[in-house]
Amino acid sequence: MPNDGIEKFRFEGHLMPPGKPRARVSVIGGFAEDDLTRLDIEVFFLGDRDERARAACLALGGPENVRWIENERMEDGHLELVGMRNFSSASTSHGHVSMAFDVWAMQRGIHLNKETMDRKFNVVVRLVPSGMIHDRMFGFDANGEISSQNFPGRRPIVFKSYFGELTLMQSFAYRKENEHGDQTTKRIERLVLAGEITVPRGKSLHDVNETLKDEMHRVRMALSFCFRQPVQLAQINYVDISGRHDAPIYYRHRFHENLTRLEIDEFIHSMNLGGGRLQRLVDKIHQQPRSPDLVRALNFLAVSYASTLENGFFLAFSAMETVVDIAVSTVEQPKLKPTQWKALSKAVEEAIKLTAADRGFDASDILAKVPELQRPSIRRQVERACDHFKPKVDDIWLETPYLKGIKEAADLRNGLFHAAQYSDNRALSFALVRVRAFTE
Repeated sequence: MPNDGIEKFRFEGHLMPPGKPRARVSVIGGFAEDDLTRLDIEVFFLGDRDERARAACLALGGPENVRWIENERMEDGHLELVGMRNFSSASTSHGHVSMAFDVWAMQRGIHLNKETMDRKFNVVVRLVPSGMIHDRMFGFDANGEISSQNFPGRRPIVFKSYFGELTLMQSFAYRKENEHGDQTTKRIERLVLAGEITVPRGKSLHDVNETLKDEMHRVRMALSFCFRQPVQLAQINYVDISGRHDAPIYYRHRFHENLTRLEIDEFIHSMNLGGGRLQRLVDKIHQQPRSPDLVRALNFLAVSYASTLENGFFLAFSAMETVVDIAVSTVEQPKLKPTQWKALSKAVEEAIKLTAADRGFDASDILAKVPELQRPSIRRQVERACDHFKPKVDDIWLETPYLKGIKEAADLRNGLFHAAQYSDNRALSFALVRVRAFTE
């Protein structure tokens, strides 16, 4: 159904600081569904001058960067402000009047009450940017009607959450607008995970929402890898199937800018994520013993595609080093015992000191580098990883051995990182493409 895409709210309530008396407030706010750069929230303080002054202090105080505002009508949903970045206040000669908050996220109606029995919700998780799922063909009629047909053999892209099964798909919103005096209907494409979840007995919707956000972090990192660009969580909407609450229930994230799809070929096309493949990819990332390191590498790699040449190379090379380090950590390799390293480092230091004294130069900078001899070079680490896992690299470096290609990329990295020097944009660009491909 067409709608204006504007979410607004207004209610009387109370600031609820932990362990302190609550303060009466009136809250107004809202956002445009399609504009992820704005969350407008203003809190008006109620009562006499002293009450309003106390409310203003409570609005800014607190050990955590979270504000919980209770709605007097519980059925309309409490408001939780997360990650306060900034604020502005209004006051008169009669004291404090209001405060507007700049936050990175807010949650409405996601309550803390534990359920006494299982409770079902329809949930729609919105990811950005859109336009990366290709699961159907569209036909456009002269009268404006749009028909769609699923691709033959298409299998749903399913993710199994702890609380229910969600399907990744294209979704569309429609807006009635007026353009130069003519009535128009705008179709807006979205990337969503949708399905039915269950809040189990003894858990609250707030508990489930926090876990779901963690799960979506793993999903979006897998999709960022597949689509070669950052994928972010924008919004989660809940609809109570029992019909006990009609008020909107949602989590909404704010961004500095509206994310746009990069025009780039995917590493793994969305058609290849069906049949449980997305689930397997997400599970493998999560089950990896060094999952946090792998997630960081995936994030660096995805962001490198949306960065400038120099920043992209920095991020991609860092991702490659991390991935190689994870790979070789599973391979047996000779390591010096502490006593062996102690004896070797002492001998090296003595040799450096003797040579420096004989030649008459200061060796302090060289001696400071001796501990780094324990760390193998990136070239040696790459060789070990490739000898064990045998990835296909012949089509990445065509005219030179891959180890020489890695060394050349490392030389560019050293010049760029340590001295901000590079003289050949073309060589840096080619190295960036190859480092990305090798990391993938």
